[in-house]
Amino acid sequence: MKSHFNHLSIVISLSLSIYTAQGQIEKNTWITGGGLMLNYNGTKDLMLQKSRQIDLGLSVMCARAVRRNLTIGFTPSYEFSDIHYAPSHSITFPQIRQSHELVLAANVRPYFLKKRFGFFIDASLGPLWGRSFIKESNPNLPLLERKAYQNLFGAAIGASPGLIYLINRKWALELQYRLLAYQYRFIPSDKNWQKGNHEHKFSIGSGLNHLFLSVKYFVLPDKKENKTL
Repeated sequence: MKSHFNHLSIVISLSLSIYTAQGQIEKNTWITGGGLMLNYNGTKDLMLQKSRQIDLGLSVMCARAVRRNLTIGFTPSYEFSDIHYAPSHSITFPQIRQSHELVLAANVRPYFLKKRFGFFIDASLGPLWGRSFIKESNPNLPLLERKAYQNLFGAAIGASPGLIYLINRKWALELQYRLLAYQYRFIPSDKNWQKGNHEHKFSIGSGLNHLFLSVKYFVLPDKKENKTL
C-alpha cells in the first residue's frame, strides 16, 4: 500500500509544479490518437516458483473540447496479459495464464496547461468484455493436463492522472497512469466455472503495466466557428 501512495504523491507533485490557470486547448478542437503500454516482469517468490509476465495494452482516443481545456470523448482500449509459472522443483505443476480484455469507454478530461507542459485528469466509464485461458500440466504426467477458458462481461470505471507535452499546435505526447480502477464482472455459466458468478474488482495502480505513452493529434477549430458560438 505504501508504494501506491508513493506513486500518487509523485504524480501530484509533478502536476502541481506545472499547473497554471491559462488554457491552450480551444473549444471545438478535435483530439485523436493512440497509446501503448508494454511491461515485462520476471520474479521468484518465497515458494521457489519462478514466473514471467508480459503485459501489452493499446488504446485509441477520439474526443472534442466542449469548452476550453475540457474534452469529452470515446476511448476504447485492449489489454493482453501472458503469465508463465515455471516451478523450480517437480512438485508444483507448470502453469500458463493468459487474458484478453476490451473496454469501450467514454471519458471526460479536464486539462491544466502552462505553455507546452501540463497535466490532466481522465475519468472513464464503459462496458467491458474479457476472456481468460489457464493451462496446467506436468511433463511427467501428460494425462493430468488441465485447460480451462473463462468469458466475462461487465462494466469498468477508471480515474487516471497524466502529463502532456505540446510539441506544436497540432501534436502532443501524453503519459497517463491508470491509478484507480473498478470493474464489475459477470461470468456466464459453462463447464469450467460456477454458474452466474459475479465479481467486484478494485485496483490501485502500481508498476509499469498501468503506464500508457500516447501520441495525440489536434484538429483545430475554424476561428469563425468559435466566434459564432
